[in-house]
Amino acid sequence: MVEIIPKQSSQSSLSGTAFLYAAVVLFFAAVGSFFVLQKLQGNAQDELQRLEIELGTAKTPEERVLEGKIFSYERKIKDFASLAASRESSLPPFLFLEENTHPKVLFTKLEFNPGDRVMQLQGETQDFSTLDAQILILKQKEEVGSLDVSSLLLGDQGQVKFTLKIVFSQSLFK
Repeated sequence: MVEIIPKQSSQSSLSGTAFLYAAVVLFFAAVGSFFVLQKLQGNAQDELQRLEIELGTAKTPEERVLEGKIFSYERKIKDFASLAASRESSLPPFLFLEENTHPKVLFTKLEFNPGDRVMQLQGETQDFSTLDAQILILKQKEEVGSLDVSSLLLGDQGQVKFTLKIVFSQSLFK
């Protein structure tokens, strides 16, 4: 048969074939690299978990002793903090006494029991009228729950020696 229209012969170019082979090789290299990197990441993750478990369980005897001491100190600090928080201050009765003492009265001995809110005072003054003024000052204060004069003595030089027992009300400590 005679061909009227000549057909061109198909010739593949060398550069197109080379490009095709390079693309196929590059594709397989990328896929292979993906799987290799996945495997390396899994190995690294397993190693990390193993090291974390080893760190958590493997303690030396010195570390255990130190940890025990730390927990002991922590308990003591918590106990002290709760004790300090529940403790009432002993300062208010002394401030009260400082503000409400007659200028001519001298207290020579003081005993204070904060649990019972009781203060026992021994003192002296020049005369009975000054002692009476001191007792009136204290009785007029609402912070004083009760007041008791338990002894009266005359000193060598005519001064009055006395003993007072003051029970403070709870309102003084708030």
